Amino acid sequence: MEKSGFPIDKIPEQESIIKITVSRENYSDNSYNASFENEKEIQQILPFLHIDVDTYGNYLFFTRENLTITITYKDTDGTIVTSPNIYVFAKGLLPDFIKENLPEYK
Repeated sequence: MEKSGFPIDKIPEQESIIKITVSRENYSDNSYNASFENEKEIQQILPFLHIDVDTYGNYLFFTRENLTITITYKDTDGTIVTSPNIYVFAKGLLPDFIKENLPEYK
């Protein structure tokens, strides 16, 4: 991924983030899809995000929430980039406003 221009060792700076999208695709009634573009929501999400791979390509060793997370941001030259799915929440560590919309937390 780094060879294609996407840094895998850091989360984009909050000021450059346009939106964070959190989704879970299920073939049942438990699907979830939400985009967070509000600066306050983005600020609340960032401390909970982890990068799923380190710079050596090793996966982190903790249980993850079963969610797909992408970040859309402006890079240093102003190009809008959407990240690959490398971000995760550790199991049980979700911001409350996301938990409120997931059936297993209701």
